[in-house]
Amino acid sequence: MNKLKLPDSLKDIEVVINRKKIKNIIIKIDDECKIKISLPFGVPNNYVEKIIEKREKWILEIISQKKKIKNNFDENFIYLGKSYQIQINNSMEEFCQLKNGKFYINIQKNSFENRKKLIDKWICENFYDLMIELTMTIGEKIGYTPIKIKFRDMKTRWGSCNSMKKSITYNHQLYKKSIYFIEYVVLHELAHIPYPHHQKTFWEFIEKIMPDWKERKKLGNI
Repeated sequence: MNKLKLPDSLKDIEVVINRKKIKNIIIKIDDECKIKISLPFGVPNNYVEKIIEKREKWILEIISQKKKIKNNFDENFIYLGKSYQIQINNSMEEFCQLKNGKFYINIQKNSFENRKKLIDKWICENFYDLMIELTMTIGEKIGYTPIKIKFRDMKTRWGSCNSMKKSITYNHQLYKKSIYFIEYVVLHELAHIPYPHHQKTFWEFIEKIMPDWKERKKLGNI
């Protein structure tokens, strides 16, 4: 534990201080809800304490978010709109498996960080392939296919399309949504290849291919 004097709300939180050759102070909250601080040599503890006090509200908000995510991983795995109970097995061979209505995590060292890595690996190997196949199938059907398909975490959108490069990027978190909604996202991004805007012609194209797109779209609050 640290020797810093922290606000009462943070007294039970572990703080890890790393002094190194940098110019600025960097504060991060890791997946285990520890406060990690990187700072230049020579910065006194009382200065760090003042910074933590000023950022107390932000730190508590991030910790709260991290705990919610952690609890979700501890209890259930959401995939394609369905919830699966997580079962953790100690195993030298590490892998995840969706089987018989449960999501199995076979893991050697059971920690949140290791579980998250295994789950992300499973998503890359299973969901990404599904998305690529779905995109190409719908794209061939409507006559527009992308040259490149990418995935990354996005906070405000489920997908994006670079019409000039014919490149589509999907939100990694889409794996939690139902196929009913995912199909809408795929069509929406593919439609941007011929229509790089949200004007009337774009929505007319969507309507022609997917008449129930409005109902599907409602399922995608982000």
